[in-house]
Amino acid sequence: MSEPSIITLHEQPALVIAAEITASQIAATLSEILPRVHDYATVFGNTVAGVPFTRYLGYTGTGLLRIEAGFPTLESLPPGDEIQSIVLDGGEAISLIHTGPYHHLPAAHATLDQWFESTRRRAAAPRVESFLDGQRTLITQPLAPE
Repeated sequence: MSEPSIITLHEQPALVIAAEITASQIAATLSEILPRVHDYATVFGNTVAGVPFTRYLGYTGTGLLRIEAGFPTLESLPPGDEIQSIVLDGGEAISLIHTGPYHHLPAAHATLDQWFESTRRRAAAPRVESFLDGQRTLITQPLAPE
């Protein structure tokens, strides 16, 4: 795992499907959602502009994890059925790259949590996991101004 570093993100249009799930359902849910979003994006041509991602929005009152999963796109596209058109946040962000199996990602998230504690910085938007390849995941979280 890389060390946390501050980067600059640019606003990015994207298509996503939202879900409320348990943590144990993440992998199965992503394997269902991501192909559907990708297929929808290709209806508009070659519009996918990057790797798939999951954005973690928090928990419901009943303890379910709220996520959005999808793909960045070259431009804003119209929503369809349960597919939403969003813009991923730009600005200063903390990031790190996790290398290894998906089930070890909680340790990377804990590293970012510790970074927030030690620096007293605050998040400005939800955390995002971008799946770079089978072994590497970029985790980013936009930062509130100091």
